[in-house]
Parts: sequence; C-alpha cells; structure tokens
Amino acid sequence: MMQTNGQVPTQTSTPVTPPKSQLDIAIETYENAIYALEEALPEATFEQKVAVLVARDAVEKKRQMDQNPQGGSYAQLLSLDARLRLQAKVLSEDDQLAQWKDSLSAAPNLWWWHLKYPLILSPNQAAKRYESAISTLESLLPHPDIDKVLEVLLARDAVEESRDNKPLPESVAKNVIRLDEKLKALSEV
Repeated sequence: MMQTNGQVPTQTSTPVTPPKSQLDIAIETYENAIYALEEALPEATFEQKVAVLVARDAVEKKRQMDQNPQGGSYAQLLSLDARLRLQAKVLSEDDQLAQWKDSLSAAPNLWWWHLKYPLILSPNQAAKRYESAISTLESLLPHPDIDKVLEVLLARDAVEESRDNKPLPESVAKNVIRLDEKLKALSEV
C-alpha cells in the first residue's frame, strides 16, 4: 500500500444491501396488487380483486414463517392493510367474487376474505355514532327529518353488530343504555 502524506489510504466500501426476505417480496407483490386495484377503480376487474386477496394470503403465509421480523416490514404491512380496508366496498359488491370467496371457506382469522361494507365498527365507535345520531335527531325536534330517524335506527343496529355475539364493554354498555333511555324519551315528545 502506498502512503500519502504518511497516512494509509482507507478503503471505501459501498454498503451492502441485504437480500430481500421472502416476506418483503410478498409484501411488495401485495403492494403492487393494491396499487393496480386502486388505479383501476371504479372499473376494477375480478382478476385484480382476486390478485389482491391472494397476494395478502401469500403475505400471511410468509409472515408466519418469518423468523426475524423487521419493524419496517410490519409497518408497511399495516399501511397496506389499511389501504385494503378502504377497498371493502369494491371487494364486497362483486357478486362473482362473493361466490368465489364463499366457496373457499377461509378461516375467520384471514380477515381480508371476510371484508364487509360498511365496515363493522368497534363497540366504542358504534356507541359514538349512536350518540351523534340521537343528538342530531334531538336538535331537529319536533319535526325530525325521516333520514335522521333512520340514521338513529341504523346506528343502534350498528351497536348490536359491533358486539359480535359478545357482551359490550361495561362503560360502552352503560352509555348505550343511557342512549336507549334518551331515545325512548324522545319518542314520547
């Protein structure tokens, strides 16, 4: 080695990018499928819809096998799953896709196969919707709009759906009982 000014030149190396994991490759495929679906809206094809669901399946299989999960991969997956949930309406309104999904009998933990529109709210979100609907209805008394009355009924129904055959959390249940009593009092006006 030659010395320059009495110093040994340092060797510069370019950082080595580790190869992509199987999970990262599956996530990339999933991202591409979601992008293609989003770009095709509102005319997305059956094939594009299926591609997204199958790509999500592949991610799940690779995720279960991943011995060294990376935070960045999981953050990206959460972001992509949020984008997929935004497509619930598109995925649930396709009759051909619905029949195909039913024939698969996918396990309940594979939530992407069971997306419904409108999305089922959490008990807390459903109770807030119910409370908001009642407040709106109350502000329109004594001549409420029929749409506002229907929204109250739909919001109350959403509370029941959010239970998923389980009891409501105590604080939510108390709030719903209070709102039911308020609705009953409003019906007597």
